[in-house]
Amino acid sequence: MTPSGRLMAGVAVLVVSMAGPHAMATTLNWTFQQIIGNPSNPTTDVACAMRTGATWPTVFSPHDGGLQAFSLTPAGWSQFALGSGSGVRARPGQDGRVGVAWWGSNEEIKFAQSSNLGWQSSTVPAVPGMSLVGGPDVDYLSGNRPVVAYCCSGGSNDTVAVAAHDGLSWNTDTVGLGNEPTLAVDSQDRVGVAFRNGNTVLFALNDVSSGTWIEMPVGSFSPTHMSLDFGPNDETGIAVLDDGSDTLSYAYFNTQSGQWAVDLLSTSVSSQRVNLTFNSQGHPALAYVDSSLTVHYRINDGEGWADIILPTGVDPDTSLDVDPTFGVDAAVAFDGNDIPLIAYYADSGLLLAYDPVPEPATGLLVLIGLVGVIRRGQQG
Repeated sequence: MTPSGRLMAGVAVLVVSMAGPHAMATTLNWTFQQIIGNPSNPTTDVACAMRTGATWPTVFSPHDGGLQAFSLTPAGWSQFALGSGSGVRARPGQDGRVGVAWWGSNEEIKFAQSSNLGWQSSTVPAVPGMSLVGGPDVDYLSGNRPVVAYCCSGGSNDTVAVAAHDGLSWNTDTVGLGNEPTLAVDSQDRVGVAFRNGNTVLFALNDVSSGTWIEMPVGSFSPTHMSLDFGPNDETGIAVLDDGSDTLSYAYFNTQSGQWAVDLLSTSVSSQRVNLTFNSQGHPALAYVDSSLTVHYRINDGEGWADIILPTGVDPDTSLDVDPTFGVDAAVAFDGNDIPLIAYYADSGLLLAYDPVPEPATGLLVLIGLVGVIRRGQQG
C-alpha cells in the first residue's frame, strides 16, 4: 500500500445505521412490458443500460442457451445473440453506445458493445502468467474506452485485475489480492474498484497522476456480490449483498466526516446479485427481489431510503403475471428524465417495469405507445 493509501486507511472508520423506509413525495405508477415470454431455461442474470441519450433501454440476459441483448427500438424489441455465458454486467458509454461484459462458457471474460455497425465483441485477456477465475464488471473511460474488472489466479491467492482498452488492444493491471470485484469510473477518469479480501471489503482508486492504486478498507462484510458506482459529483457508493444471510447494505463515503458509513437496507433478499446506479440528481438507487417474491425499488432521495414495492399478481392493463422469480436480479437504469426502469424475470417472462407519470411525456413514453399500437395491430 502506498503512504497515501495507508493514510486514507487510517482515517476510515465504519459507521453503521439502519435505513428505515419512508414514503416518497411522488407516487410511482408502474407500467409493464413483456420483453420475452417464459424462457425454456429460466435464469437469474439480468442487466440493463440506457443508450442514445438515455432514451432506449437494452436488457441483457441468458436465454435459450446464450446471452441475448434485447434492445427497444421504434419497431419494438430487437434481439441479438452475443454468445454463451453468465454473470452479465452492463454500462452506457458517452456517445449512446452500451457495453456489456460477462463470464464466457470457455472460462474467459467477454466484452461487447453496440455500434452503428451492430454489435462488436472481443475477449478480455488475463494478466500475463495468471488464469481467469471470475468476474467481471464494466464501465467506460473518457473517449468511450471500455475498462473491465475481473479476478485472476496465479497461485494460492486470487488477484483483482483491471483491463482497459486503448482503442487498439487491452492493457492489464493488478489492483490487489481478493475477489468479487466491482468497478466504476468517476468524472475525473479515475477507476474505482471495490473487492473482498477475506471478511473485509476494500476500495481502491487509481490515481491518474501517479498511476498507482490508493487502497482503503470499507468495513467488515462477507459479500457474495457487490456493485460500485459514482454519482454525478463523484459520490462513492457500494451495494453489498450477502447471499448467505440475505442481507443487503449500502456503503458510502461521507466526505464531511471522512469516514465510510453503512445503511442496512434489507435482511430478506432472495436476489443473488444487485446493481447500484445514481440518477442525475446524485440519488443512489437499486432494486431486489425479497423472500416473499416482491420487487423492491429503493432510492435515497435525500431524506433517507424510500422503499417502493412494485405491484404483484396479474397486471390489469397487460394481463401479465408480474410476480418475480425467486432469486432473480432486478436491474435498474434511469432514462434522461430520471425515470427508473427495472428489468427482471417474472412468471410471464422477462419484464420491463417503468413509471412515465412523474415527468412530462418523453421519447420513451411515446415509444411505448407506438409499440402498443403495433402489437394491437398484429393481434387484430
